[in-house]
Amino acid sequence: AFVRVVQRAILFTESIGRYEVSGAIALLSIFSERESRAAMLLAEHNVTRIDVVRFVHFGLRKDRIFRWKDPHTWSVLSDSLQNALHRAEALANDRHHNAITLEHLLLALLSEEHTCVLLSAAGVDHGALSKDLAGYIDQELSSLVKKDSEAHAEPSAACEGLVQTAINRVSGPATVASVLASLVLLSGLASLADEPVSYAGALMRELGLSHFDFIE
Repeated sequence: AFVRVVQRAILFTESIGRYEVSGAIALLSIFSERESRAAMLLAEHNVTRIDVVRFVHFGLRKDRIFRWKDPHTWSVLSDSLQNALHRAEALANDRHHNAITLEHLLLALLSEEHTCVLLSAAGVDHGALSKDLAGYIDQELSSLVKKDSEAHAEPSAACEGLVQTAINRVSGPATVASVLASLVLLSGLASLADEPVSYAGALMRELGLSHFDFIE
């Protein structure tokens, strides 16, 4: 198992164009040994493979930490992105869902004028995409309906992680475009790391979109 972990770490290092295996990459390789005590300990402490993938590719800027429930951390977001996050929360609460998912967030982002321009430039039917996503939320996320209709939806770890990734990748405020770019990129990385891909991410990839469509 030790040899397999080292071999995977070397292969992954080569695949991303680096010349030195880091501790983070070695840690990433441990996840493939699912039955090992090491992998189980990581799971017990809520460390996921995609968390490590994000760190390997983007690092973590401690001065720009985002917490959905802490308004003081929203200063690293553009006004349009802040509006989209509020809209995503409203979409979840209107449906009495207990969680704000990537699908809620993507649907909210699609309401931003800048997103319409970006998708049109990439040849995407914005209306059809929104309809598809809304249908998925209404039909497939019914299990998220909460018993207490007065309770507010909580942001999922995936949503917070996506916004944090967008923040880490830019020097100024994170924007709608940087979040969309991060969604497509992280979906690709999740596939590479043999992690489940969200419906929102899979939908964007099926449209043939790359993160460059939004970065440019």
